[in-house]
Amino acid sequence: MSQKSFLSQSFLTFVMCFFFFLTLFCNAYAANQTQIAVGKWIAPIIYLGAFALLSQGFMHLDPERKKLMKKL
Repeated sequence: MSQKSFLSQSFLTFVMCFFFFLTLFCNAYAANQTQIAVGKWIAPIIYLGAFALLSQGFMHLDPERKKLMKKL
């Protein structure tokens, strides 16, 4: 996987997670019509984004993948 496709895939994963949590936040706000603590929603978005980026980033540590890339 090239560096460009890795970054675009990681960014796409983060954006999808962000919009998923944004949708949940808006639905919860519309259902309750009360103020919701924003900190409760920002932290999971940040952690999910970090997890998505790290899970894609740790692929370069796979020794079998390194061997395959050397053959190419």
